[in-house]
Amino acid sequence: DEHPVIAEIMLYRLFYLSPVPMGWVLCVLHSGDGGYVFKDPYALLEFIDDCAFERPELVDYLATRPYAPEVETAEELEARLRFVDAL
Repeated sequence: DEHPVIAEIMLYRLFYLSPVPMGWVLCVLHSGDGGYVFKDPYALLEFIDDCAFERPELVDYLATRPYAPEVETAEELEARLRFVDAL
């Protein structure tokens, strides 16, 4: 139940890490052990948006990772587009 919270903590700690520990965290996040964060596209996209100012070198790496289930309704598509536009 705590995976979303742990994943968000790991993401936002990236701002403060030097390259070697940062690489380890990115590997854990991508591996599946910490891979939950890539199953929540909204949290990850918000973090990528923050990275554009704080750690722009992370944006390209993280931008290839979001996963989102297929859109099932027009309302869901509109909600996703509004979210991205707000960023």
